[in-house]
Amino acid sequence: MSAAELPNVLVVDDDPVNLQTFKRVFRKDFRIQVASSGAAGLALLQHHDFDVALVDFAMPEMNGLELLLRARTIRPDMGRIIVTGHAGLEEIQEAAASGLLATVILKPWTDEAIMRWVTHHARLRVMKREIGKMKASLEEPEPK
Repeated sequence: MSAAELPNVLVVDDDPVNLQTFKRVFRKDFRIQVASSGAAGLALLQHHDFDVALVDFAMPEMNGLELLLRARTIRPDMGRIIVTGHAGLEEIQEAAASGLLATVILKPWTDEAIMRWVTHHARLRVMKREIGKMKASLEEPEPK
């Protein structure tokens, strides 16, 4: 797979060790951009198209759910994944049920879980775009 075909992933976590680990482990599998805060993640979303956002839940100032809620208005078709050690929290369960979150990955995460879910959501995004293109072509009036 060429670099241009790799999923474009935004990783947001306030722990620099987690960001460096993610970049090191998945550098051959994804095109990765990282942000150390929700505000920095939103700034990147304004200027770059991502297939998937992988966001830590527990961050100061803006938690992962707040970030993904704002991100949904900027990039509505982007896959949204939250990483947390608190899957039992009611607000995470409600966010998943509402469709804000596509996936919840529990800490400590495994390489396999990250690969599976990021790849899955990137493929879904490509399929949704292709379906949109097909629908648009069907709706175009035929030339006379």
